[in-house]
Amino acid sequence: MRSKLLSNFISLFVLQGGQYILPLITFPYLARVLEPEGFGIMGLSFAIMQYCMLFIDYGFNLTATKKIAENKDSKRKISEVFWTTMASKCFLAILVFLFLVCTVYAVPSFKEISFIILLASTQLIGSVLLPGWLFQGIERLWAVTISSLAARATAVPLIFFFVHNPEDLWLAVVIQAMTTNMAGIIACFMVYRYKAVCFEKISPQQVKEALKDGFPVFIASIAISLYTMSTTVVLGVVSSHEQVGLFNASDKIRNAITSAFLILGNAFFPRVNALLSESREKAGRFIKNIIFGQCLVTLATSLTLFFLADFLADFALGEQYSNAAHIIRIMAPMVFLVTTSVIFGNYMLLPFGYRRIYTQVPTIMAFIHLGIVFPMAYWLGAVGGAWTLLLTEILSFLALLFFCFRLGLFKMVFGTPHE
Repeated sequence: MRSKLLSNFISLFVLQGGQYILPLITFPYLARVLEPEGFGIMGLSFAIMQYCMLFIDYGFNLTATKKIAENKDSKRKISEVFWTTMASKCFLAILVFLFLVCTVYAVPSFKEISFIILLASTQLIGSVLLPGWLFQGIERLWAVTISSLAARATAVPLIFFFVHNPEDLWLAVVIQAMTTNMAGIIACFMVYRYKAVCFEKISPQQVKEALKDGFPVFIASIAISLYTMSTTVVLGVVSSHEQVGLFNASDKIRNAITSAFLILGNAFFPRVNALLSESREKAGRFIKNIIFGQCLVTLATSLTLFFLADFLADFALGEQYSNAAHIIRIMAPMVFLVTTSVIFGNYMLLPFGYRRIYTQVPTIMAFIHLGIVFPMAYWLGAVGGAWTLLLTEILSFLALLFFCFRLGLFKMVFGTPHE
């Protein structure tokens, strides 16, 4: 089991390295070539797509992964989960696209960039096709690594070759959207090529049960997204595209660093569930090691990002994004806050059965965030959005910390639990 976990870590580091380095090559180029307004429109379009993909994923990255991890020795059960999840995602994708079209033409600020938004929506196909949850559950993350890196590597030369000025915005959107689709196609081919699943007939009732089982995680994911992804959309509604571009460019730097740690959860989450099926003691020891190791590293990373904000803003964005360093400094503590909150929620509350609290905390935070972000974004633009996001993450961190203490989960992790 240790060798498989090591293999997953290596795959994740290669994957995250590629996902960080490859966009890092094109990100400064696009920020300069498209200019703040064009970069803001592109960022707003893809932020809307993140919401759409969140509905399509429906929490399956956790619920389907958990089911597969618990039944990894049964190909029939894995196949049943696979086909049920794929059918559920296809059903959700149709509903999401219809709702998206109606929304785009109903909201004036979206209607004026409707062509770009609809071009970005082509990546929803890849969201359906990419079975990352399958490879996470069977702990073969190298498949996700190969498919994602191959697709991203293809996009790099295409962006430099075709995108040269703000008028090429539509090409930049198409190329990046196609990356997701290509990754999904490659991953599906690998599922077929290596016979990871066999065909299993499923019923509408199974799809209904899958949607019902994933609903609490879906609500939590939506609630979390309301304060992690909504800021870009809110800025697009109440502020200018330039402010969206400034916030989006700054947040991309912070988010790239945060994602380097969050993606490790793709290896940690199935392992926590697998160990928990053996004993609470084994799962507790594993979580303790994550807490000690990851929290120290992410705290140091937040401090480094804070002090290097000026250098990173100048190096990655240039003088067109004048205030980016200030926004990066505001969001620097979030590297520690977000990754530690994921430990409390995904590795402690959710696996140990506290789904209600796992759902309620981000829901409350979402309402708090939405109550503050509109006036803050309206009066202070990108800076107001950054301060609101930081405040919400602090409150979320403290709430999750409180419940983990109150429910005795820290005592279980750091004490001597009995099976």
